[in-house]
This record gives sequence, structure tokens and C-alpha cells, in this order.
Amino acid sequence: MIAHFIQVAIPVFLVVISSIIFTLFMGVKLTQSEFGDFALLKTFILIGSTFSILGIDNYYIRYGQENKSKIRYLHIILLTAILSAVFIILMSILYDLGIEKTILLWIILFANSNLLYFSSVLRIKLKLSPSKLMYNSWKILLLGFLLIILWDGSHLSIVNLYYYLALTLLITSGLAISILLNRSKSNIQVKHSLLSSLKESLSFWKINILTLLFTGLDILIIPLIIDKSSLGSYHAVTFIYLTGFSLLGSIVAFVLFPYISQNKLVNWKAVLSFLLFSISILITCLFVFAQDILSLAYAGKYDNIINHYIIILLFMFGIIQTAHVVSHFYIYAKASQHELSIYFKLVLGSCLLFITSFLIISQLIEYTIIIIIFHVLIVWIIKYCFMLHLIKNINKEASVNNLDILQNNLD
Repeated sequence: MIAHFIQVAIPVFLVVISSIIFTLFMGVKLTQSEFGDFALLKTFILIGSTFSILGIDNYYIRYGQENKSKIRYLHIILLTAILSAVFIILMSILYDLGIEKTILLWIILFANSNLLYFSSVLRIKLKLSPSKLMYNSWKILLLGFLLIILWDGSHLSIVNLYYYLALTLLITSGLAISILLNRSKSNIQVKHSLLSSLKESLSFWKINILTLLFTGLDILIIPLIIDKSSLGSYHAVTFIYLTGFSLLGSIVAFVLFPYISQNKLVNWKAVLSFLLFSISILITCLFVFAQDILSLAYAGKYDNIINHYIIILLFMFGIIQTAHVVSHFYIYAKASQHELSIYFKLVLGSCLLFITSFLIISQLIEYTIIIIIFHVLIVWIIKYCFMLHLIKNINKEASVNNLDILQNNLD
């Protein structure tokens, strides 16, 4: 299992380097308002792609090994095309994207949601390195846009970034389709009815889209209740301090989900040791270098924002994020349909708490960066406490079921 963590860590390292270099470059070159637009685009891609795939990727990982996957790839094309359009319409109404950005964003989400599906095809075979690269291909492609900007600085604009991602993701998804359909037809084009599969995939979809909405609500709410300049400042600071934590959680969860779903033996002591060691190294490096990186990366633009109180809050936030990602996929892999229904209500309640608390408190006080971070952290802690309670109940029920099976075998 540790070997699989390392396999996933290699492509994640490439993704992180690409994403950090590009984001820091954009943070220097763009105004705070434009950087807020960039943060919105990344959030649109993360949430919109998950919305458009309808939970089929996670359904495939959990049930594909048992040959329960029953969806033809043509159905996936139609679903992602339609649901991408629905998401885009909603976002264009809320954020006034304009026709040009709306069409380009539809292409981006359609292509990227198909890449999420192909990533799940590789992931169930435990081909974790190429799966992770495909899963995060849009982040790697950003590095190509950076090279174009360095070649000709006149290309630096949010609209050009939309055009670039639409073109490159369309080409990337097209290549993935041609390669995987030729090599793995039995794993992609499956026989039976669409509706029977969607009944179970919708459980994953509802939870996944709400979870991504929850994790991105700070980015979505700040420009609505404050302004895009504040969003740019918030994204600049949290990007430096939180990226490592969220990616650490995703590395562990990316490996654990197919392991647990396929009832493979998990060495939990090794997993915990890996997490604790990695978090310790990450906190030490951030404590020593992060402020200097923030100052150098953004040319001192955000130096007046950071202080020791914010750093402590961000470390707490990062640890909660890591634990949240791992626990989320543990629930995905172990929960029954009834428990997934409970988890859906938990996530929905957390989103409502997030939105209503921000709307109410914004009428009472004026938000600063430290108040925003503290508010977001409190909501995350509340949600995670409920997740731990649910995991306790899931494990208790699993123990009872295993005992019943053992008794039946003895009888």
C-alpha cells in the first residue's frame, strides 16, 4: 500500500509543481480582482466537472470490480453534455459570465468530466499514476498556458485562459477516448440498462457535488458578500498554506478508496504513520518557509495580510482538510445506501450552515481575512465532528454484520 501511495505521490508532485508555478505567476501578473476571477474559474471546473459526471466515476470504482457497472459510454457523453450545460446556465446567471465564457466553460466541463470517468477506469485496475495524471490533467495543462504567456505576454487574460483550457482539454479527452476505447472496451462499454445504474450512482453524485460545493463555498461566497479583491487576497494566502494538506489527503484517499471498496487488506497503522509523518514535515516546512514564499511569489503584494494568528488558523484548517478528504472516501467505500443517505443530509446541512452563517454575520460585522478564515474553520470542524460520528456508526454496523455472517457460517 505504501508503494501505491508513492505511485500516486509522483504524479501529484507534478500536478502540484505545475499548479503552484502557474498560480503564483498569475497572482503576480493579475490584479486582485482578476485573481479572484481565476479562483472562480478553478472552482467552476472542480464543482462543474463533478456535477456533470453524475457520480458515475465513483460508482464505477465501487461496483465495477463486481461487474455491476451497466453504463454505455454513449450515455456518459450525453449525460455530461447535458449536465455541463445545466451547471453553466446556473453559474452564468449568478456570476454574469457572458456568452463567450459560458460556451467555453461548457466545453471545459464536458471534456474534463469525461476525463474523470476515464480516470476511474484506470483507478479500479490500480493503475494509480496514469489515473491521477488524467484526473488532474487540466492543472498540468495550465503550465502550457504559462509557457505561452512567457513567449508572448499579450496572451495574459482570463478570457484567453478559457480558450486555452477549452481547446487543450477537448484534445486531451479525445485522445483518452480513442486510447481507452481501443484497449479496454470491456471496461468502458458495458451491457445493461442506464436507469438501474443511475439509482446507485446518484447517491454518490448528490454527496460528491454537495461536498465539492462545501469545500468551494468560501470561494463562491466571498465575491457575493464582499468583493473579488478580497477573494484574490484570500485565495493567495490559503493557496500557499493549504495546497499541501489537501493534496496529502487526496493521495491517501485516492489509494484507500479502491482498496476498501474491493475489500483489500488495509494496514491502518502504516496509513496513520504516513499521514502523521507527512503532516509534521509539511507544517515544519510551511512554518519556516511559507511567509518568505508568499512574499517572493507575489512580489510583496499580500505581505500585510499574514500574521501568526492567521498562520495557526491555517495549520488547523489544513489538518482538518486532510482528515476530511480521507474520511469522506472512507464513508464512500464502507457506507450502505441508508448511511449514504444520512451522509447526504449531513453535507447538505453543512452547506446550509455555511451559507446562512455567512449571510447573517456579514450583516453584523465587516469581514477581514482572519475573520473569514476563522469562520470557515469553525464550520469545517462542526461538519467533521458529525462525520466522525457517522464513521463510528458505520464501523459498528459493519462489525454486527460480520458477526452475523460468522454465526450463519457456524450454523
